[in-house]
Amino acid sequence: RIQNELLCLKEYQQLIETIQQQIKDSIQTGQTRLMIAVGCEQGQHRSVAVVEHFDKRSRKTYSNIDKQHRDLSRLNQTKQKQKDRRGSREKKYNCHADE
Repeated sequence: RIQNELLCLKEYQQLIETIQQQIKDSIQTGQTRLMIAVGCEQGQHRSVAVVEHFDKRSRKTYSNIDKQHRDLSRLNQTKQKQKDRRGSREKKYNCHADE
C-alpha cells in the first residue's frame, strides 16, 4: 500500500525517470557495470518502493540485476530506539513546540 501511494507522487515518478535516463546515458558511454543506491531516512519505505519499482521495470531490459535492501534487516530495532529517534526528529523540526 505504501509503495503504491509513494509511486503515485510526481516526485517519485520523476526520480525513477531520472535514474533510468542516467543508466541509458552510462550504457551509451560504454559502462558495463553500474551501482545505484537509493536512500531515505530509515530505509524501509521510500527507498524500498523506488528500488522495487525500478527493479520490476528494468528486468525487462537489463538481464543481470542484483538488488539489495541494506536497512530492511534493521526492522528488529527495539520500540524504544524508534521512539527516541522520533522524539529527536520532532525536537529538531518543530522549533516552536514549546511556545
